Amino acid sequence: MNKWNSLMLIMLALLFNGCEARESSTVHDPGGFRGLHWGQSLPQQGFRHTYSESDETKWYWNENERDEDYYFGPGRALNIYYHFWKGRFYRVCINLKGYSNYRGVQVYALNRFGKPSTSRARLPYGWMPAFLEDYECSAWDFPKTVVVLTLHRNTEHSTLELASKAIATERDLELRKK
Repeated sequence: MNKWNSLMLIMLALLFNGCEARESSTVHDPGGFRGLHWGQSLPQQGFRHTYSESDETKWYWNENERDEDYYFGPGRALNIYYHFWKGRFYRVCINLKGYSNYRGVQVYALNRFGKPSTSRARLPYGWMPAFLEDYECSAWDFPKTVVVLTLHRNTEHSTLELASKAIATERDLELRKK
């Protein structure tokens, strides 16, 4: 075996050992995102309203974008939207573009959240892409939080979403009544 083949084998071994997902016993429920806890009201400063849905859901982004960390491991986000329903923080949507950013965030998610509890075949709380064959999905189910990472293979657009299970369920039930 020449030295290049040996070097490649060592690099692959280091890569796979470094990317190994943590056991679920060492992973904790995020309970929110970057200091905002599920159910918390909108902070007085720092967020700008960007979009409203008809069901009392409002999206915000951080006005101080220079203060927002767009890197998640080796992957970089395009934007981060904070969702509030009836004035309570319940979801964050991190949008990505490009396969390399998706793979980088996938490594981050595996290290941060452990092995996915659900694959694309069964996603919790309504995150079901319309055309599953075009998507790659992973989900993590915690007591208070659901985390979903999706990639649309055709467009290379992907999202990492974290949401409060309790508030998302409450919102879905209310929407179904209408």
